[in-house]
Amino acid sequence: MTGLQLGCVAFLDILGFKGIWNREKAGAVLDKMRQIKRTGKGLQGSDRSGVLVSDDGFDHRVKCVSDTILVSVVPRGRRCKERMLYKAMFSTAWIAGWIIREALDGAMPLLLRGCMSVGWLRLEGDFMIGPAVDDAAGLFEEADGPFFWMSPTALTLNDEFAETFHDRIEPGLMVRYPVPLKRGKIETLVHTYFGVRSKHWPQTRLRIKNAFGENLDRRVRKKLANADAFLDHIEEVAQVGTRDGQAGFRMPYWDDLTFSQRLQILKHSGFDADSKFPRRSEPLKLL
Repeated sequence: MTGLQLGCVAFLDILGFKGIWNREKAGAVLDKMRQIKRTGKGLQGSDRSGVLVSDDGFDHRVKCVSDTILVSVVPRGRRCKERMLYKAMFSTAWIAGWIIREALDGAMPLLLRGCMSVGWLRLEGDFMIGPAVDDAAGLFEEADGPFFWMSPTALTLNDEFAETFHDRIEPGLMVRYPVPLKRGKIETLVHTYFGVRSKHWPQTRLRIKNAFGENLDRRVRKKLANADAFLDHIEEVAQVGTRDGQAGFRMPYWDDLTFSQRLQILKHSGFDADSKFPRRSEPLKLL
C-alpha cells in the first residue's frame, strides 16, 4: 500500500476510568498516569529501539492520550517481510504486558484491556493511520473484562510464523482462550499477566481482584466473573507446564526471509545454503 509500512500496533485503555474522580483525588490519578507513561517510554528506549528485545532493527513508540495507551513496533528498513512482524508482535506483547503490570502495582491498582493487531500503518509525529490502526482501534474496547488479546489478523500471523522463532509469545506471554467480548466470544491469544511463570502469581491475582473494588454493579460483576474464569485457566496452564503442547522449532521458508537475512546465511554458511531451506509451494499472502 502506497505510503504505508508493515508493523504491529496495540491499543490499551483503563477499565472504569470514567468517574474515577469520584473515588480518587485528581492529583493521585495524574501521578499514576505519569508513572505508567514513564514505564512505557522507558521500554520504548531513548533511541526507540526497545529494551526488552535484543534487536535494534525495530522502531518502538509508546504514546499516552488520556487513559488510552498506544504501543507500536515497526521493522526498520524498506524490505520488511511478513515474518518479521512476529518479532514486532513479541516486543509489543512484552511492552504492553509490563504496562499492564505497572498499572496494577501500587496503592491505586488499575485494570487495562486492549487489543494488538498487525498490518499496514503509518506513523508520523502524533499521527498514526492505516488499516492495522483501524483494526486495533475498533476492537480494543470490546473485551468484557481486563483482557489484552490478539486480533484475528495478528493471530493468523502468529500461527504461521511462531514455530520459526525460539522466542515465543505463547504460552509465556499469551495463552489460548475464548476471550469474552461485549457480543459473544473469540478464540485467540490473551495476555497472561505473567502468571504462567511468575513466582508472584498469588499476589498478582489478589491485586487484579482488589482493583475491581467493592459494591459492584451488575456489569462490573460480570467483568469480574470473566476475569476470575481466565485467572483459573492461567493457573491450570501453569500446573500443566509452560512448554507442554508447544510446537517444536522449524526452519523458516526461504521466501519468508528478508534480503539481509538471506545474505547473512549465504555469507556464513556458503553459497549453497539456500538449498537447505524449504520453499513455499505457493506465495504467502496474509495481509
